[in-house]
Amino acid sequence: MGNILRGISRAFGIGWRRTGDMSVLAWMFPKWWTAVSTGVAGLGTAIWAIVEGVPAFLWIPSVLVAVMAALVITHTIHSWSGKKREAPTIGNYYTATHQTFYNAPVTINQPMADEPPQMEKLPGLAVYAVIKLLDLAEIRRRYVFDFGTPEGSQSAFYLSASDKFTFLVTDVHGESYPLEVAVGHEGVPLGELIMLVCELGISSNSTFLRVKVSGKTVATRKLGFPIDVGSRKWRLAALGADASGKNAGAFMISEIVAWPATWTTKETSDLETNVGGYFKLAITT
Repeated sequence: MGNILRGISRAFGIGWRRTGDMSVLAWMFPKWWTAVSTGVAGLGTAIWAIVEGVPAFLWIPSVLVAVMAALVITHTIHSWSGKKREAPTIGNYYTATHQTFYNAPVTINQPMADEPPQMEKLPGLAVYAVIKLLDLAEIRRRYVFDFGTPEGSQSAFYLSASDKFTFLVTDVHGESYPLEVAVGHEGVPLGELIMLVCELGISSNSTFLRVKVSGKTVATRKLGFPIDVGSRKWRLAALGADASGKNAGAFMISEIVAWPATWTTKETSDLETNVGGYFKLAITT
């Protein structure tokens, strides 16, 4: 009996190791990974069971157990890696798993008429995040993100000490232009998953700021002059804090994306449809 158990154990061992050896296929051929890994696990276990002299009536149960284990492993890997989906082929993706940021910010190095940003593509910045915003019982700024350019311009979003969400743009000369939004369902809600959009559009003679929540415009601001934000080579200076790593905010985030320009009407519609469908969000059109 001891020899039989040792034989079965070695058979499972060889099947398990072959499954691990084949994991490179998860990267090379993702569509075939589940079928190949389970096949290799089952075949390896069967062959080694024969070599180890496992009784014939235990071959099929041994193979079935190995295949089931491989299926569990591969589906777990798929659930960790996330579902694939089509997305607009524009922008730079800064992704994060579902986690709450408190005091450990994550840092990542990385033309025109006088029309609203959605009507025409304008240089500037467009950021969207799929996020659940939370609150901290502290009277200070609580940052969500802070982008910057090499010339010193900044674009940040935070919950202010006066409990207003603020999209703050600072030009290369250090002048700041805030757009404040109320907390709540008429503005930016707390405690629910939303698609948050912050846009900065700069035309030849005007500057536009806008905040949208799940397709609904909740705040806008127009300046009667263009501001200078430099090269628009935006980098995410900090996520969950300001650029200096202080004033941490609290939230859960699925992804954050940045473009150096606003979106056209079609790009906006495509993005909202895509994100709303994938994350099961109610998007206002």
